[in-house]
Parts: sequence; C-alpha cells; structure tokens
Amino acid sequence: MEYVFFDTEFIPHKDIGAKLCSFGYVVCNEGFDILEKDDIIINPGIDIENVGTLITDGFKYAYPYAVFSGGESFSEVYQRIKSLLTREDAVVIGHSAVCDVCCLMKDIEFYGLSPFDFLYLDIQKMHSYFANSKKLSLSKLCGIYGVLMLCEHKSDDDAEMTAMVCKRICERYMTSPKKMTKNRNLIGAICKGEVHDDLSSAFPLVDTDKMTPGHKRLFRRYLSSEYISVNEDKNFCGKKFCFDENFERGCVRKLFFVIDALRKKGAVYTSNVRECEVFVDFSKTLGVRASNASSLHKKVLSGEDLLKSLGLPTTLPEVSDAEIDSIIGSTEAAFEWLQYYINTFGKLQ
Repeated sequence: MEYVFFDTEFIPHKDIGAKLCSFGYVVCNEGFDILEKDDIIINPGIDIENVGTLITDGFKYAYPYAVFSGGESFSEVYQRIKSLLTREDAVVIGHSAVCDVCCLMKDIEFYGLSPFDFLYLDIQKMHSYFANSKKLSLSKLCGIYGVLMLCEHKSDDDAEMTAMVCKRICERYMTSPKKMTKNRNLIGAICKGEVHDDLSSAFPLVDTDKMTPGHKRLFRRYLSSEYISVNEDKNFCGKKFCFDENFERGCVRKLFFVIDALRKKGAVYTSNVRECEVFVDFSKTLGVRASNASSLHKKVLSGEDLLKSLGLPTTLPEVSDAEIDSIIGSTEAAFEWLQYYINTFGKLQ
C-alpha cells in the first residue's frame, strides 16, 4: 500500500471563485519513506489584474504569477492528477482537504471534464479526533508534532509536511491510514462529482438514541429522498404525520422504525406541526408540539393507537443496526450511498 499526500494552491477570482494554480504531492510507502514528490504548476488562465497581488488572505504564494501563467492548463494536467488520486491500493491524505477537493471539482466542472470518485483522509480531522482538539493549521500541527517546517504554501512542501504530521499521529495514537479509512469521523469522499466531507451522517450513528447533529443531517436526507417502493394504504397515503419532540429527539432508532412503516404506506413525515394532519403524542409530556397541535385543532393520536393502526406492537422492540441500515437504504439517494460505500470501501465503523 502507498499513501498519496496532496495539497493545492488556488488564486481567487471575483467572477468564478477560484482557479487552481498548483497541485503538489508526495507518494510514500507504508513506512512513510518518500518515493515521489512534485509540484504540478497550473496556469489558472485568468487575468492577474482581476485578482490583485499574489498575497491573499495573509500569505504569500511560493512563486510569482509568471511561474503559474507559464504552467500547463488544468485540462493538460487533469489526467495526471486523476491518476494520483485514484491510484490503486493507495490512501489519499490532505490537510483541510475539503478546500482542496472543492476547488478541484470546480475546475473539473469549469473545463467540462469527467469527475472521478475517491476517498480521502484529513490530518486536521485526525488531530481533532484523537487529541479532542479544535481543527488547527498545518503550521501549528507541525509545531505540536515536531515536524520541520518547509516552504509554507508551496504545494509539494505542504504535502510533505502533511505526510510527516500524519506519520507522527500514527505513531502517537498507534494507528495507520488504512485503519482510519474505516472511521467515518476521519474520511471524506468525492462521489459523482459531489464533495462529501462529513461522512458521520452517511450512515446512522448508533452510539446513542439522542438526535445528534449527525443524526439530523441523516434524518433530513432520509426524509427528502424518494422512497424506492411504496405499498399505498388509503388510510395513510398522502397524509402528513408529526411526532412529539421528545420522541423525535430522544428515540432516534425507533423514530426511523415508525416513520419507515408510515412511508411504506405512502404517508409523509414532518417535524412542523402546522404542516401535519395527524399529530402523534408518544411521550405524553404536554410539550410544545402537543400544545400547538391542540391549538391548531389537529387530529391527535397516542403512540399506541398509531402503532396498532400500522400493525406494529404497541411496545416497540429494540431496533438493530442492520434494521437501521435497511431503513436508510429504502430511499433512492441513501440506497446509492449504502451500495457505493459498502461495495467500494466495506463497512464503516
């Protein structure tokens, strides 16, 4: 296995956002020995008068603009960059990589080239995760892990510093890039040209039944995606249901289980009491939603009554990880995600 560490520099543009001007990388073996290093200079193809000087956001570029303008076009280096990032049996790693990959995808789209899928790790996330720290700059991480500073903002040197910080993180926390590709907290991915930097919501977070930010993202995506198969029931089809906030926020597994049963019959779920036709009070705690449902004269059901009408036991069983995966996979978008990640990378932790 090899590790491909990468970094980019880009020049901001008032009309098109940013254009890549360099793609630096180092290729290491599993012992972090550098096998290959280069800085691919890219002509951004923009008029320098539109972007000001080559000192932006408080840092100075490693080269004068004449060097960048003398480089190859992105279209000419695209295949080389693609080959690096999709290298067989390799792990791709960056620092604050979401900025780099977003800019990369924008240039791919700008030039009408074909996007490609790859998974990447981020040393900024690694340190934040293992050290329980906020995300830090590359220079600060070099200081923490005793890595020699090279020429900052020179892409290949930034890539080398990223590699050395990654090596020290692996040594300190007794892990490896290969192991970290299975940790949803540390990886991001490009899938069909879209950047997905936070995979904590690609699959359910099963450590708790409380509605975490990751659950919320997952929940919104689940509700907004079309159901693959619906067995319509005239008593449910098209009706909008809303549950009390305590059940929604504190029983996430069971929430998915019940909503899945509703959606199978053609019903719709909403968190907005005003939008619903039927309010279901599982918790019986006279919360804000229950009070609003009463004042809005909504039809109110107990949790037991809804479960009976759905043909479910009135005491909900514990919901397994496998069942949650199956439920999330019952929508078109989520089904694609599940299949893509399971087939390509295997199960995530």
